[in-house]
Amino acid sequence: MGAFSLSPSLLQLPLRRGLGPRRALVPVTGLVLFALVAARLVRGQAHPADSVLLETVGAVVIPLAAIALVRATLSGRSVGDAAAPLLFFGASRRAAATAQLLVATFLAATVAALATLGALLVVHAAQADIVRSSALAALAGAAYGALFTAGASFGRSGGGAIVVLVVDAILGPGDSAAAVITPRAHLRALFGGVAPADLSSRVSCVVLVVMIAFGLLVVNLRARPPR
Repeated sequence: MGAFSLSPSLLQLPLRRGLGPRRALVPVTGLVLFALVAARLVRGQAHPADSVLLETVGAVVIPLAAIALVRATLSGRSVGDAAAPLLFFGASRRAAATAQLLVATFLAATVAALATLGALLVVHAAQADIVRSSALAALAGAAYGALFTAGASFGRSGGGAIVVLVVDAILGPGDSAAAVITPRAHLRALFGGVAPADLSSRVSCVVLVVMIAFGLLVVNLRARPPR
């Protein structure tokens, strides 16, 4: 292959890892069920959709499911180590690393959308709200997936992903300028909560897209062959 050629075949290994029962399917299924149970418990409240989205799906389920999927896709290793088997098939370092990120991002986005969809169906939300919130959840899930994968390019076992999760958990609940760097704060705003630094919903969407691009950039830079 050339300096950078991403073949669909490169996605097969990380996809099999990401769908593995022990590292991914079991914990992620548990988190989705947790969202559904939480939705059932708040269904009698005045604003059940807001409650389950802000307090459970956005704050707990999406970030934890995303990091579980990233860790599963990478087999609990760093991006470089997880991508190493692909190099034996002629893939470049950058293509192999990008394949990991694309799979992790896709899986995180899909689970985020499904968890949101399921929770809103349980609380009998309006169809338009279900579609909109699920799409926004997918965007945030993709941002988490990209940033966690970028974080996992640091550290012997990809421990940088845990650092990203901790930063998100500490800064994300706030609404100051510092919260702008976290997906949690923007997802909260898009779900109807307080916006970080008074940003508009449109800006929050743009920031999440930028986070995805940033994650891709970091993974590619980290995957450059040594000179």
